[in-house]
Amino acid sequence: MQHLQPNTTLQGGKYRIENVLGQGGFGITYLATQVSLNRRVAIKELFIGGEGQAINDRRGNQVIVTNSANQQSFLQQKEKFKKEALRLAQLNHPNLVKVHEFFEENGTAYFVMDYIAGESLRTKLNREGRLSESLVLNYMRKILPALEVAHKQSIWHLDIKPENIMVDKNGNAYLIDFGASKHIENNSTLSTSLALAYTKGYCPPELADLSYGSQDDLVQALKDIGPWTDIYALGATMYNLLTDIIPPSSNRLYREGRNAFSFPSGVSSAIKDMIVWMMKPNREERPQNLVDLLKSPKGQSFSEILNRQNPTNAPYIVYMLVSVICSLFVTGFAFLVVWFLFNPFRDILLSMNISPGAGSFIFIILVIIGMFIYLPKVNMRLIKYICSLFYK
Repeated sequence: MQHLQPNTTLQGGKYRIENVLGQGGFGITYLATQVSLNRRVAIKELFIGGEGQAINDRRGNQVIVTNSANQQSFLQQKEKFKKEALRLAQLNHPNLVKVHEFFEENGTAYFVMDYIAGESLRTKLNREGRLSESLVLNYMRKILPALEVAHKQSIWHLDIKPENIMVDKNGNAYLIDFGASKHIENNSTLSTSLALAYTKGYCPPELADLSYGSQDDLVQALKDIGPWTDIYALGATMYNLLTDIIPPSSNRLYREGRNAFSFPSGVSSAIKDMIVWMMKPNREERPQNLVDLLKSPKGQSFSEILNRQNPTNAPYIVYMLVSVICSLFVTGFAFLVVWFLFNPFRDILLSMNISPGAGSFIFIILVIIGMFIYLPKVNMRLIKYICSLFYK
């Protein structure tokens, strides 16, 4: 048994374990209930049990170090685990998972965070196949500002991929798992979390070639890793979502350049160009930060597409066509309602000794207020409903 069993309690009964949500080489994530609030939360436990790097085992609920020679290594990983929790607790954005508490128990460490009721984009991709451009862009509209919040605090995620983006039933996207993140401290030293991530297709050369041994390695890391590293992985994630193809390796990109990509016909040229730019194997040729990605002349087309408001999963042209038709229908229907209600309303005002002119003025003001408050909401609901019939 390598995980806590259902109904196990932590912190003196404050949290009750329900089941395992996921397990990686450096931790186990549980679905739990915060008993006092009857609220679902996710709890991450430090447990190093991956193949080839196992340090921990479990006796009952207690996590043990299997070899005394690994005790110091485990203590170091526990300190890095704590730094991950503290780092996440500093980040405040609705599309980042919020950390609420850190504690040590059972010989290991835990942190409590928001539970996202949904699925990863990897799960969605495996079930549905490649996603539409409009849907991918909707997710990017949520993820980019969240990632910018982390970058502004000099925190690089370093493991962006479909597995680490969760989506809920309302289509909101959340960037999760900063377990591989790195933080540049104020004194220019590098603070690392648990482990570097080398996911095939999402790892740029500066991350794949990095090793932490001597001080010289750390100095090189400070130079080579930055926002551009996450931008590469984000481009690879977009490519995978749009094509359902594993992104080309950096070695292949060096050899073949743009020919290494295979885009389906439904992807616009602006998005193709942007992904190719984001995944340049030479880091100096990529966007250097998210401002560069969205505000530079090269990123203008991508920025314009992102700024188009399309809250549905339908292609933008379909969304606009449905919007025009729905707007005409809703507005026309509203005027018909107003026409039929005008005379009864005017009669009521006359019975209150209000002049016809003043009554008409009051009626018009009420109609305008009603149209501004209610018509956009009604119209948007109708648009979303019609689009959802054809684009899930």
